[in-house]
Amino acid sequence: MTILNIRAVAKRRIQPMSISIETQNTTNGQQPYWKKSDQHLIVMLLVQVVLLTLFSLPQVIQNIYANSTMYVIRSQLQIAIDDFIFNLFLLLTYVTNGMPFYIYTLAGGSIFRKALYKALKQ
Repeated sequence: MTILNIRAVAKRRIQPMSISIETQNTTNGQQPYWKKSDQHLIVMLLVQVVLLTLFSLPQVIQNIYANSTMYVIRSQLQIAIDDFIFNLFLLLTYVTNGMPFYIYTLAGGSIFRKALYKALKQ
């Protein structure tokens, strides 16, 4: 949906001068033509969503556990273990903030690498 929204905004801002191959494919009942860059963007978005979910899920589970055992009397060792696990899962959640760079570099094909190289070159 993000890519389709970007395309819609771009079409509203820039009026094409000629008919492209994409519009010809959609008028004769075929599926719209996906550019290679669009495919890379979709892969990057899907990988990012999956990894964000996987890294955030342990914190959710730990939070449910902590709330369900709130009134249980625990020893100092059990409290220390629970705090350690909470901090470990919290750290996993913060890893997701730096994750997009690696996703774009590894799963984004050459699009992001070319843009990064161009930016570093200047």
